[in-house]
Amino acid sequence: SIKGDTLSFVSIIFSSFVIFHWTAVVWSMMHFNGNNYHTSLYWVVTTFTTVGYGDVTPNNDNETGFALLIGFIGAIFAAALVAILTSYVHAIDLSENNVHHQKKVLKRFLGTRGVKAELQEKVALYYEFLENEKKGLDEMKLLKTALPSHLEAEFILFSTHQLVLNVPMFAACDSSFLRALMLSLEPRFYI
Repeated sequence: SIKGDTLSFVSIIFSSFVIFHWTAVVWSMMHFNGNNYHTSLYWVVTTFTTVGYGDVTPNNDNETGFALLIGFIGAIFAAALVAILTSYVHAIDLSENNVHHQKKVLKRFLGTRGVKAELQEKVALYYEFLENEKKGLDEMKLLKTALPSHLEAEFILFSTHQLVLNVPMFAACDSSFLRALMLSLEPRFYI
């Protein structure tokens, strides 16, 4: 959900600040004998975010090992941050596929474009149908985006075979033709 993703994003940002602070304290103790916190924080952020300008560098094996550890953790952190942001954007995208949201956007769009009231009513009826009869889902669209192509084809064949095979005109047709016909059918809704 969007709220859950927002919470995850906020928690990772907060955790980052805490980690940056304590890592900067450790680096300051190791590299600057407890001084230059701001320079240490700068080093931590550039190393952790895998930028690493190279103007602050380790001076001994312990500092080099610590820098390697921070670089490694930083790479994992960057990947996690990208994953969370992607999940957040995906959740927003899904909410924009919400029928209620689509109805509001379309109503505003049709109204500002001066579309005839009769056509606006037909569009509204279609979304009412989706919302009331199909619970806001276009199952075929969902299946086309959610299933791999081989399963999608199998599902389409299953859902259309009765329709096609019950038409007498198709009784003598070749099975490969019937398969192609069934796979080319698309559901339509007319008001």
